[in-house]
Amino acid sequence: MCGIGGIVLFDGSSPDSAGMQRMVDALRHRGPDDEAFCVQPGLGLAHTRLSIIDLSPAGRQPMQVESANLSIVYNGEVYNHRELRRTLEAKGHRFRSSCDTEVVLRAYAEWGDTCVNRLEGMFAFALWDADRRRLFAARDRLGIKPFYYHFDSATGEFLFGSEIKALLAYRLRSFDLDLAALDDYLAFGFIPLSRTPFRGVCKLPAAHVLTLERGVLALQRYWDVDFCRTDRPAVTDAGEVAATLEAAVRRHLIADVPVGAFLSGGIDSSAVVAVMRESVDVPLATFSVGFEEPSYDERAFARTVARRLGTDHHEVICTARDFESLWATTVWHADGLAADISNVPLFMLARDARRHVPVVLSGDGGDEMFGGYPTYRADRLAAVYRRVPRPLRSAVATLSTALPASTAKLSFDFRLRQFLAGVELDEVARSHFAWRRIFTGAERALVLDAGPDGRDVSDSEEALARLFHDAPAATVLQRAVYADINSFLVDSILAKVDAMTMAHGLEARVPLLDREVVELAGTVPDRLKMRWGEGKRIFRKAVRARLPREVIARAKSPFQPPLAEWLRRDLRAMVGEVLSDDRVRALGFLRPSGIAALKSEHFAGRANHGFKLWLLLNLVEWHRLFVEGQWTARLAGGRSRPSGPERATRPAPGR
Repeated sequence: MCGIGGIVLFDGSSPDSAGMQRMVDALRHRGPDDEAFCVQPGLGLAHTRLSIIDLSPAGRQPMQVESANLSIVYNGEVYNHRELRRTLEAKGHRFRSSCDTEVVLRAYAEWGDTCVNRLEGMFAFALWDADRRRLFAARDRLGIKPFYYHFDSATGEFLFGSEIKALLAYRLRSFDLDLAALDDYLAFGFIPLSRTPFRGVCKLPAAHVLTLERGVLALQRYWDVDFCRTDRPAVTDAGEVAATLEAAVRRHLIADVPVGAFLSGGIDSSAVVAVMRESVDVPLATFSVGFEEPSYDERAFARTVARRLGTDHHEVICTARDFESLWATTVWHADGLAADISNVPLFMLARDARRHVPVVLSGDGGDEMFGGYPTYRADRLAAVYRRVPRPLRSAVATLSTALPASTAKLSFDFRLRQFLAGVELDEVARSHFAWRRIFTGAERALVLDAGPDGRDVSDSEEALARLFHDAPAATVLQRAVYADINSFLVDSILAKVDAMTMAHGLEARVPLLDREVVELAGTVPDRLKMRWGEGKRIFRKAVRARLPREVIARAKSPFQPPLAEWLRRDLRAMVGEVLSDDRVRALGFLRPSGIAALKSEHFAGRANHGFKLWLLLNLVEWHRLFVEGQWTARLAGGRSRPSGPERATRPAPGR
């Protein structure tokens, strides 16, 4: 795993070497083992390396194949690289290293753009074909690895990086704010689809390739989750699910360094750890994070699994004081505004894990693949509830407003109000996304100034509804899963995991998002994934012999800190300072009166606005860092070592 960045200038001018060094500086946390950049007329490539496969200097990047006039910067892991290497060697390729980067480079030399169809793993890379003056970039099927870019069609300038701050570092100036994207952010806690907080900065969508040739930019999808495939029979045997999981986990163990695992005590991470334990003959390190508040602390389940499997288990506790000292740092790392409520505890978990191992496996993706989220059951319940006469539904909604506001984890009053607000939309796609919504449209209007006539109100809810309805799927559950894979999973969950783990140079792998697992899960009938009171039915059956009974029977529980109570009590002064009227007013696009009302209601216990206040805290700090320019001071202070000429500048082919 690494950090990548670069620039293409079609006017033939040479990139600024100082700008390329700043790009390296901005990405250093992603790759602490090595760094380099190369420049030539019209091209600059930057790389910071986290050495996982082939630790020798032969794996350094940017990497070139001089005979084919190709250069690459690459981030990720291709788990079938050994098989591809044998195929390429049979075709006459001679390798200088044993790393997967060179396999990707030579795969392009052999198969061109279609090489991505052969890659199994997680990756984001940019490859320069000097003979054709052409950039070819790609992102893995599920979007596990990030890729941001900016293209100025007027000047022909193309910038890209693993993080937005790499683009800012080269330019030394910000981009214009996209208030419609900020409207999305307040709605969901992340910015869906290809948007980012900045106009002109985009995410390369998952499962897409990007080409840039003669100043023309083109994107093309190369893979999709298809629930209507006829070339693969439906999977109803839990044994087949278990065998596919085993193969996926073993693929994800390929490394030249020790591999550990995150262990929450939930069924997904526990299943991954169980297969890992069977597959390795060395001590397996597992890592958990918990809280002092018993109702939020799940370490007991993780300990049960660790004892059962005999792992070398490590724990860390996240307190309100930790939260206060670290939350702004997590905003720096999540520069695309993926403000998950679990960012701080995950940051601490990754920091602890990196002291022991450079790679961990996690259980992310299991809920999407096997129907584990309560939102999927809410979709089904909504279809029944809508049969209730509207006057009676209105009465229930009125009664729900009388319930006292609780700060408990996913309290009954919170879940009821979310459900009732969503079900009244009377449209299944809009209801599905409403279950996750944090600010309603009316609430956003009270805190965000969207400009005259609301011109900056987002249209993403329409786009997400189309994503739901146009899914290659036959059932409501399949459509919901497809929509989540292409929004919540990639833009929130995976973005969060990448940002918080790579903050410490820790590689996080997700075997439940292995292509074979995803495609198998797509064939499992709905009835074997979910029924009224239980999700992931076939998955539970597939792993029940490996895990304690209490873990198998455990209901889905979100991983989150007691933030609402902390904001009301321990962090109240911090909230008041960061969200003060003067500071909010100075931003120019937020409404101090609306935010003041949220603070007042939350502090008085009249409402639980914990999620809302968390998003606003992140937004104000993000603006301070990346719009007001405070990130430059942080960057200057974060340089860990000098880069001499032999490290910093190496020529690329085609000079």
